[in-house]
Amino acid sequence: MLKSRLLIVLGALAIAACSEQPRRVGVWAGPTGANIARMAATEINFNGGVAGRRLVARVVAQQAVSFSELTQETLKLSLDSISSDTTVLAMITRMTDTITGAAATRWESMGMPYLVTTPVSEQYAKTHPNAFLLVPTIEEQAEYLAEQALLEPQPRRVALLNVREPHADSMTAAIVRELNARGIEPVYSTSFSQAADEFNLTAKAAELATHTPTILYFIGRSPSLFVMHGTIRNKLPDIRLLGSDMVESFHVYGNPGWKYTGLRFVRYFDPLSTTDSAVAKLRDRFWGWVGRNELNSEAGITYDAIAGLAHAMQAGAVTRSGLAEALRASLDYKGVVGPVQFGPERRVRRTMYLAEVRTDSIVTVGSSITEGIARR
Repeated sequence: MLKSRLLIVLGALAIAACSEQPRRVGVWAGPTGANIARMAATEINFNGGVAGRRLVARVVAQQAVSFSELTQETLKLSLDSISSDTTVLAMITRMTDTITGAAATRWESMGMPYLVTTPVSEQYAKTHPNAFLLVPTIEEQAEYLAEQALLEPQPRRVALLNVREPHADSMTAAIVRELNARGIEPVYSTSFSQAADEFNLTAKAAELATHTPTILYFIGRSPSLFVMHGTIRNKLPDIRLLGSDMVESFHVYGNPGWKYTGLRFVRYFDPLSTTDSAVAKLRDRFWGWVGRNELNSEAGITYDAIAGLAHAMQAGAVTRSGLAEALRASLDYKGVVGPVQFGPERRVRRTMYLAEVRTDSIVTVGSSITEGIARR
């Protein structure tokens, strides 16, 4: 009898625990970020959840897309829905467009901490007290990329090509400022729409080639470069192609048809590493989760951010204000990609690496530490 009553009590407690609202984290980091966020939450729940409850990653909807990107209408609706969910304690988000920027204003008014996976200006954290920066600023990356031009032989004829979006516009302007500070005046700069079709992208590439640059900065996504690179490389076979971190994707690592060969781009770790056991294990688990190797810098950083937030929740930070305070003051989580520790400036100090796509491999050819780039 006593045993039966004990089982009934334990069962009731289990039902009560399951009926409690899970702790939620919003995630806007593209399809790959959505995949790894769900995987991270599943792993955390398999190990007991956080502070007695399940962890759920509420990701931005990925169904309505245009040229591999969310439509603006769907992005707004999805971010509005996540922002209205009172059980979402924090966001992990890109900051590349005006719609996400508007959502950040709402998160600020709600006192919700949000961890930013893409570069923003160095002034951003000063004017957005609930923002936590996971990567170097636009100014830091622009400085690092501008330094690469000085490593190329004279004459240095520089062109810039960027997607027509606020984040890319800001990065392009910052690179131009850093080039000017080094005595380099670009010979050409142009932009393109993310929704541009193959005909227009190819025409844009052909037009750029007529200016005969020896160095090209590309600030855009890999699908657009996939279309344009062949035209550029055929007309300018020796051009040095430098990409911001925006171009990195699993598609670049796959290098189908050798379309990306010759590209150098910024990343924050090597997702193909065979010497870093933690990265190799994460890559294998993620491959098993999605059925292919999708790991890149943003995905790795998103994974660490989810785990870091879970670590803070487990330590008792289970409200928005509590999480924000923990992130500012005490969080020191050792992630796969690197430490998740913000400090009073609310910025993770992270090294930038320059990777080069070769015919049969992708190798690291430089870093912001070895090249002496100052980190503000």
